[in-house]
Amino acid sequence: MKHIQNNPRLTVPEIEILQTVASRYDIALATADRCYGGFSGSHVYHVTTLDGHELALRCMPEDPTFPVQRLRLLHQLLRHVVVRHGLSEIPLPLPLSRFICDRKNSDYLSSGELLTGNQTKSSEFTETLLQVGSVCWHVEPWKAGTSKSGSCLTRACLISAAETLQKFYLAAIEFAAMVPNNPWFHCSEGPSPAVARRLEIVRGLMGGQLQEIEALSSAERQPEFRDLWRRLHRVLILRLPVLFPLLQNAARLKLPLHPVIRDLWCPHVLFLNETVSGLIDLTACATDHISCDLARLQRSWFNSDQQAICSWLEVFERVQARKLNTAELQVLDVLDESAVLLSPLRWIRQRQSSISEPVDAAVMSRLRELVDVAENYQPLRSMWIGSRIPAILPHRDPRR
Repeated sequence: MKHIQNNPRLTVPEIEILQTVASRYDIALATADRCYGGFSGSHVYHVTTLDGHELALRCMPEDPTFPVQRLRLLHQLLRHVVVRHGLSEIPLPLPLSRFICDRKNSDYLSSGELLTGNQTKSSEFTETLLQVGSVCWHVEPWKAGTSKSGSCLTRACLISAAETLQKFYLAAIEFAAMVPNNPWFHCSEGPSPAVARRLEIVRGLMGGQLQEIEALSSAERQPEFRDLWRRLHRVLILRLPVLFPLLQNAARLKLPLHPVIRDLWCPHVLFLNETVSGLIDLTACATDHISCDLARLQRSWFNSDQQAICSWLEVFERVQARKLNTAELQVLDVLDESAVLLSPLRWIRQRQSSISEPVDAAVMSRLRELVDVAENYQPLRSMWIGSRIPAILPHRDPRR
């Protein structure tokens, strides 16, 4: 990490905004470096302060999917999980310096005292979010550790991950009961929202959007990116007609729903030795079924290694002291398949809005990995869970 004034990876405007943001949190920066960013415009900066603390400065552009009100309530949820349940693996957003906001200006608190029910009394809370123009910032402790995947994940690692997730889910369920009538973090029973979203995505792709994307991608100037899209297109043409009826069936299944992480994948689960040390970037957290988390995490950990995925699912079921029922397995199966097929497509779609710009090396590496997994995909119903899923979900290889 380079001194903030001498880091060629940062532009002068970037340095200025980092220093401005830091000052609002009473932080004096010594060093800073940009860690990663994506097509969405979100960025994470790893900084050290003059007094030696390591922090993460996170920013995300304005997005109607993530209004400030939702982010504030998310920070309240995280505070509940960390402070009341001791889940220190999750970084707790820091408060702005001497920035006190009256409750009458917000429906939900961001930290501090939790109001339950329909309380209307005025109460102060410490703001954790800073809006600069159309960008929302927050600061949190930097979590030590590294992500692991494949054979580096020992059984002890898997047990630690499963235990950490179970603690989070239990604490989040408790929080949802304390803050009723909010649209983002609640407990209920019904179809998985993730299944409904992916059903509509696949419906649109089969209805002509796939051809539109293919036409737009013909203007791609980078040969490797264009080749990756063509490879993915061949896979989608074969597999989407198989996936669509499976999604239709899964969209009718009632499941236990509660707050889950949703954007849970390899880089967001950090380890020190064989113990989870960090569970980071929970911005997408919302109510859904746990299969939403399992499907994303297992493929980012193990790609196409079926035996490793089976071992992980067995560990997860053992830690939560119950087996996933038939409906849950069906949903896990279709969320797994749709995640494998649609994840690389999301990157390609976002690329089309910046097609004249060079592709970041990290983005290209990730896309290459996702397309490889899609080409070599074998459904969960072809593995050990197949015996626990009804015959309405037979495994059929569309390539035959």
